[in-house]
Amino acid sequence: ERLYRAFLYKFSLENCNQVIASFDHIREDVHKYFQIPFEKISVCLLPFHVKFLGSARSDVPSTQDTLDRYQIKENFILYPANTWPHKNHSILIQAISQLKNNGTIIQLVCTGNQTSHSDKLSTLVETLGLQDVVKFTGLIPDHDLMNLYQTARLIVIPSLYEAGSAPLFEAMNFSTPLICSNVTSLPETIHDPEFVFNPYDLAEITEKILNGLTDDAFRQRNIQNLKQRLGHYDSLDYKSNFYSTYQFLTR
Repeated sequence: ERLYRAFLYKFSLENCNQVIASFDHIREDVHKYFQIPFEKISVCLLPFHVKFLGSARSDVPSTQDTLDRYQIKENFILYPANTWPHKNHSILIQAISQLKNNGTIIQLVCTGNQTSHSDKLSTLVETLGLQDVVKFTGLIPDHDLMNLYQTARLIVIPSLYEAGSAPLFEAMNFSTPLICSNVTSLPETIHDPEFVFNPYDLAEITEKILNGLTDDAFRQRNIQNLKQRLGHYDSLDYKSNFYSTYQFLTR
């Protein structure tokens, strides 16, 4: 599949008139790996801050109903992501194990599609004896996910690659404390090194999670930063770069 994609991308990139990328780091990758000239690549940020969840509905279940249905305790960490290897669930599971061994027991709830990698994650959970605290729900309805975003004690995104992270922006919209890895678009989006970590460093991840769970001052700074970042993205003009790109192509 990766070989097929590489050929497809190479053909498409070489034969198109202009490439649109959503972040600077994607522009760098397209130039580096496909030798596309920088002038042929336009960066047009997508309005990720727009709410994907939370539209008014009369049949949205209560938060408690959602927690009961998925057997989730009120105090939990949320990671919404398909179980692809690069989403790095394994390091998060290990961090939960470290916390448990040190006396901090917290439930980890992972939503998202189950892939072929899920069996390896289940084996890891069993090996570490975490069956009682790690839960994979699979895909869930948006209204249930919305309730989990609002209820989670902390959202953790340990991903090894993100073109642009919808969960990060969704957490911003719900003002839920969040920490994330220091790769690709994530540090640019959250814009504060206090709330990012090396996704390969188990000790650092474990410490950041503990801060996010127990340090009230850390949590308040985190929430304030998320609100400021949401305001920043809300103030941007998302049309102008697209418009300039089309003007360039049609002149």
